[in-house]
Amino acid sequence: MIEPLHTPGTIEEIQEIVRTTSRIMTRGGGTKPALSTSREGMATIELQKISGVTEYKPEEYTITALAGTRLEEVNQLLSSHGQFFPFDPPLVKKGATLGGTVAAGLSGPGRYQYGGVRDFLLGVKYVDSQGRLIRTGGKVVKNVAGYDLAKLMVGSL
Repeated sequence: MIEPLHTPGTIEEIQEIVRTTSRIMTRGGGTKPALSTSREGMATIELQKISGVTEYKPEEYTITALAGTRLEEVNQLLSSHGQFFPFDPPLVKKGATLGGTVAAGLSGPGRYQYGGVRDFLLGVKYVDSQGRLIRTGGKVVKNVAGYDLAKLMVGSL
């Protein structure tokens, strides 16, 4: 049985799909097919339309972007200001996305010198299993009292 493929264009559409669908697999760029191929009985949400950099402050070294944003797009923006991904994410040229990189917890060899993707994630906004929009963390390093829930997203696939 072929399950439905959803390509929502808004966060609200994702929330509605989550509320009305029991088993879901999300997919960004599809660069890691072993991790992003839906199983029987699962619907797939493709996140290509949920993309774009929403805020970038080069002087503060912070960037906010949506999950479907391709790393190559972010890389180009960063390099225009002499900056780069310190954790050296793999599959950039193949179309890897920010959300997929965080969910898979992937860092390249730069991790050994600068730290992994987990070390650079300050906050996240995500849709939980009940369709609620949850925000955790913030835009500055000292933004958490207690356990840093944003870090749980790294490798959460």
